[in-house]
Amino acid sequence: MRLSAAGSCLLTALALGGRCALGDTRPPVDIPALHEAQAQDAAIAAIDAQIRRGEWQAARDASSALLERSKSVWHGALQRALVRLAFLEAKLGEDEGAAFHWQALQAMGGASLGEPFFPLFGAAGEKLKARAARAWDQVPPGIEVGGERAGLTPARRVGGEAPQGNAGCAAARGPLWARLQAVIDAEGRLTQPAISGPSVCFSFEVLKAARRWTFEPARRDGVPVAAMYLETINPPARRPLRELAGNDPGFPDVLSRLEAGDFPAAERRIDRQWNAALDAGSPSRPLTVALMALRALAFAAHDDAGDRRRATCLWEAAQGEEPAFYHADMTPFGEAGERLAPHRYGEIRSAPMADLEERIERPRVLPESRRLPRERFSAGSYGASRVFIEAVVDDRGEVREPLLFGDREGMRGLDLEALDAVCGWRFRPATIGGRPVPLLYVLSLEVGAGAGTTR
Repeated sequence: MRLSAAGSCLLTALALGGRCALGDTRPPVDIPALHEAQAQDAAIAAIDAQIRRGEWQAARDASSALLERSKSVWHGALQRALVRLAFLEAKLGEDEGAAFHWQALQAMGGASLGEPFFPLFGAAGEKLKARAARAWDQVPPGIEVGGERAGLTPARRVGGEAPQGNAGCAAARGPLWARLQAVIDAEGRLTQPAISGPSVCFSFEVLKAARRWTFEPARRDGVPVAAMYLETINPPARRPLRELAGNDPGFPDVLSRLEAGDFPAAERRIDRQWNAALDAGSPSRPLTVALMALRALAFAAHDDAGDRRRATCLWEAAQGEEPAFYHADMTPFGEAGERLAPHRYGEIRSAPMADLEERIERPRVLPESRRLPRERFSAGSYGASRVFIEAVVDDRGEVREPLLFGDREGMRGLDLEALDAVCGWRFRPATIGGRPVPLLYVLSLEVGAGAGTTR
């Protein structure tokens, strides 16, 4: 078996996280996992046709239904449905719903999606435009900064529940968390929210839940004051890695060696287990992902900068495949643990990315970094002809927070081995006007097509 990346570095320009640009969902290679998202493009087109015909109620109902359906679709049309719903509600006089949905879109960093609609909706659009957004970390005039400060008692949530589980975001991948920042006024009301997190759907559910929260306002020398408020929903629980790695008989010895700083011996043991699992042809996914997390720790102890970059990518990949690793306590592993601890999955995906309406030069893989997975079985023995990996190529050309998606049945561990290989790749980053920018990217790797050339 050989794995080829021929013609496979495909820009999909998808919205991911609350602050990424929203673009086309029609990559030049067919990706079955995106078919449902592409079908929602047709639903958006139908809503836009209703808007042009002035069928406001029908368009409003269709937008509401699409908003709900998008929760169960990978890269669904949630923000595109949300912006249309807000404008249509404003047009129909549903001011409360319009105000919330527009505020939610602003909070997730998607207000620019409203620009084409302001001219179409006249006075209704102007009402929404008048609702100014607050940028992340922006402190409005007259508002206390918040937190523990001399003479200030911070605001605190005293009622209401955060979303549980996946909050209905059935298609979401990786750890689900959100960081909500808002103003709590002197009467204890939440206003001017902004939210950051790797899942648009989960962030929206947090904003919906926050409408029902109640707060004790901040107090300055005992007097209620308006102040900034910050809460992370589902923060890392910092559980022992021994609890998360599973029950494989070899893990206690490996973890003991890692904790003792005997990284070379631990790495040799990890490599033997990794190869044994993949050579068997039907590896346990939990076992293989746990080995990926342990390999990340071993590589993080290396002096080589490239190995440390790979360690970061592998650690993020392990969290994406098994969200429990997001909660790992890395302090027992010394300097190697300290290097990985800041890299919690979703921090990269929730950060601002390029505006895809500008002309962008896509990333290019550096040929010298492009290591293909080891050949173990014949190409015909795998359950699919391609492996799809979605990742952020950051502004330094490093692969960050990669995720496998698509059919995994019958892949015999090849998809995980491809993920391991891609973590060692380096790119010439995407650029806008010559300026390097991070970009969400899809790598399509073809099974059994030879070495090929990545374009």
